[in-house]
Amino acid sequence: MRSLPTMQNNEINFFAGLESEVPAELIDALSCLELVDHHVHGTFTTRMSRASFEETLNEASPSATPEFMTMFDSQLGFAVRRWAAPQIGLPAFSSPEEYLSGRDARSPVELDRLMLSGVHIRHWIVDTGFSSACISSPETLAAASNGTSSEIVRLETLAETVAARCASPAEFVGAFQAALQSARSHAVGFKT
Repeated sequence: MRSLPTMQNNEINFFAGLESEVPAELIDALSCLELVDHHVHGTFTTRMSRASFEETLNEASPSATPEFMTMFDSQLGFAVRRWAAPQIGLPAFSSPEEYLSGRDARSPVELDRLMLSGVHIRHWIVDTGFSSACISSPETLAAASNGTSSEIVRLETLAETVAARCASPAEFVGAFQAALQSARSHAVGFKT
């Protein structure tokens, strides 16, 4: 039986247990790929309550979570418990309480290092429109993963930022055009 490629540091072995089902050549080829995440937001820079963390697992659904369930029981919640829990030293599918306790035992910087360094993503295209003081910058995300990053600018957020400093609608037009020009110098795209 052949062995899987050697995993470095805390790299995720996505093929563990599938060796007999996936051709060796495909595993070898896919294990060496350096990936681009084409839509991501920054990481959390502060510790979060369970309710706040679960809100991030809702995939932007406007519906409230039914009272009979937790977002940890959603497909994304299962994926977090399957893939993220081992990155912080917990068994796959740890309970939500165990997972959150494991997160809380680490600083946000340590979580970034543990979660991002082994995923083979070498370039992040970061949507910075989800603006919050508790979300990291594209540069911080890149540094934590030993990768690079680019920015996608959300037009509504840019417009809100510009409008907050303008005294009149007439002033807004010129200021927004200038902000767009400035963003074009560093952003790889815009989103609305």
